Amino acid sequence: MDSQITLVDLENPVSLLFSSSSLDNTDISFSNDPRRILYTIRSLEPGAVLHVYNGSTSSIAATLKERVLLPDTITFGEGAFRSKVKVDRWLKKEIARDNNSFGRSLDLEAGLTVCWKASRQYRLALYDTRNHDRPIAHEALSSHLLEILVSFLILERKLREHERESSVLMAMARPASISTW
Repeated sequence: MDSQITLVDLENPVSLLFSSSSLDNTDISFSNDPRRILYTIRSLEPGAVLHVYNGSTSSIAATLKERVLLPDTITFGEGAFRSKVKVDRWLKKEIARDNNSFGRSLDLEAGLTVCWKASRQYRLALYDTRNHDRPIAHEALSSHLLEILVSFLILERKLREHERESSVLMAMARPASISTW
């Protein structure tokens, strides 16, 4: 089952196509060129280690390690170009101006900080932290596609985990019923 996410520029949207609804094993391409794989997501240990491979070079672009007791970490690149950071330091919690909602902010470059927020309309929406009224739309983000993609994967995985836990709790809270004919 294919799924899509539109990232930027509402007039000329950049839509990414996920080859599968699984966030553990999927290929990602632009929707207007689905044969050109931008990134490949693979996890040999679902829920533990997730690798993001560059589609053109097959090198590791990022690795997400989700851990139970220790903080989750994200590592970008490999070899001498490798940088590792705790997910909570890279993708920081942020409380919106209305003090009702929260999101996760991401510093992309000097002067450009974006924030992911849960949204009924978009599920996860990306905003410029200076304007939470409308999802962002500008071409400057295309150079940060990997960071945006990885932050989306982290948050979408957490949303799905929360939904699974909620369904289990809802099922456990229902009274048992026996039907007789």
